[in-house]
Amino acid sequence: MGLTREQIFRSSDLKKETIHVPEWDGELYIQELSGRARMNYEIAIQGDYVTGTQVMTELIALSCVDMGGDLLFQKFDIDKVADKSMNVLLRLFDACRKINGLDQASIDNAIKNTEATTDGVSISD
Repeated sequence: MGLTREQIFRSSDLKKETIHVPEWDGELYIQELSGRARMNYEIAIQGDYVTGTQVMTELIALSCVDMGGDLLFQKFDIDKVADKSMNVLLRLFDACRKINGLDQASIDNAIKNTEATTDGVSISD
């Protein structure tokens, strides 16, 4: 017998991981993006003036959640997130990228499609 609509909607299918961030003296939860959040991310990183830092901080902001799975950051927090340590941001971005199945080629393609600079940021596997 196949799944019912109710079974599908009740299922918790978004992966979640705990990331230790010693620089912030604690742990952070990251969660796989839902279909809607992934589409919002892809829209957010399109545009003429998108930078590599924005590509990173947007994904971090959309992936960081509290214990209950609610977003930790609001849209207006993204600039504040960008002011944090680049070493921490790169580590978090890598973890967020992996949990969301975003490989280097898809990130490069998104950046290339925006014809934007990556601000000298190299994003490696």
